[in-house]
Amino acid sequence: MVETRAPDDLRRKQTTYISSLFSRAQGVVLEFGPGSGDQMRHLEQGVREGKITKMVGVEPNVALHDLLLSNARDTGLDPHNGEYIVLEAGAEPSTLIPALHKAGLCASDVTGEGIFDTIICVKSMCSVPQDQLTQICTTVQTLLKPGGEFLFFEHVAHDRDYFTIIYAWLLGWIWPVCMGNCHLNGTLDKVVGHIGGWDSVDVRNAREFRWSSVFWCAVGVCRK
Repeated sequence: MVETRAPDDLRRKQTTYISSLFSRAQGVVLEFGPGSGDQMRHLEQGVREGKITKMVGVEPNVALHDLLLSNARDTGLDPHNGEYIVLEAGAEPSTLIPALHKAGLCASDVTGEGIFDTIICVKSMCSVPQDQLTQICTTVQTLLKPGGEFLFFEHVAHDRDYFTIIYAWLLGWIWPVCMGNCHLNGTLDKVVGHIGGWDSVDVRNAREFRWSSVFWCAVGVCRK
């Protein structure tokens, strides 16, 4: 039977989980899909304490940039001083690397020992082409400094029982159209560990954060 949970209860649990996860963020931070800055509140303490010194938001929706910069400023990161930079790009290397290079943040071939101390994302990787996740995760690893961490709270595929898998497959035909290209077959939780090269990988399902059993989230901490 498909399970359901109260949305308010899920939001509270999700907020607690993300806040705890992002308390690890430090140094120069890159965020994939920050939108209008919804997750900035989870990073505010780190900014105030000086743990986070600079952020780069990779957001393809230009219409959200002004509000994102405003929220960054309210958090304590001044865009005018270069403390917060927003880039019009996606997580895919084909748009990400040229945008970083144009902003003077990396070489065009992404060489060296990495430029970010932390890379974070919340429910954004389910919207990228899933066949590019291996390339994206490899690029994330390259962009991290040694000892840097990739932190994520992401929507991933259900693999509990055949009934729900089939239900998710059927729903998946229409879901991306209605929900901003979000896919129900996200595989970040599996791909990120398969690429190797990490010093440590801690990825686990946060199954209490599903609106029904087809909506699972994974929480990950991967250290380079």
